[in-house]
Amino acid sequence: MAAKHRTEAAGHHINAANKHDTGNVDEAHEHSQKAHESSTAAHGKSTDAHSKSAASSSKK
Repeated sequence: MAAKHRTEAAGHHINAANKHDTGNVDEAHEHSQKAHESSTAAHGKSTDAHSKSAASSSKK
């Protein structure tokens, strides 16, 4: 799931750069915000996975 969010974030970063290049700063900012949200979601999923993995190994 984290990989999906990282892919979405990358797409938003590319869109933001393209919008910025064409002078559409408002849309660029919107895509940058979406990229940040996707990156945050990816980090959360990754942290959850690490926590579950650590909890699982400590029970053995």
